[in-house]
Amino acid sequence: MMWAKRRFKYAEFAPYQDILGELQMANAKICGQFIMVSVDTKDEPGESEYYVGVPNKAFLMPFVGFQQIQESELPREIDTLLLADVASEEFQRRFTFKTR
Repeated sequence: MMWAKRRFKYAEFAPYQDILGELQMANAKICGQFIMVSVDTKDEPGESEYYVGVPNKAFLMPFVGFQQIQESELPREIDTLLLADVASEEFQRRFTFKTR
């Protein structure tokens, strides 16, 4: 899988969530490989770091302004799940939810 991240405030991420959802629906056989999660930052109120996972680099093209990262740079604990097949091995082996 390929991974990318970008910071957004409040709902600025929404257009990219829509894009990822459309990609997921158009590629149903590999739908478990489309993931979007976020981690709250301490820098500014309402700001979060958003992580997008896709099956290959071609799927990252619509994610303008996102920085490609290595899987080792992913957070293990996340605050928010925006899009994923939570039953998939792709999601379960990478992420857990922060306890509040």
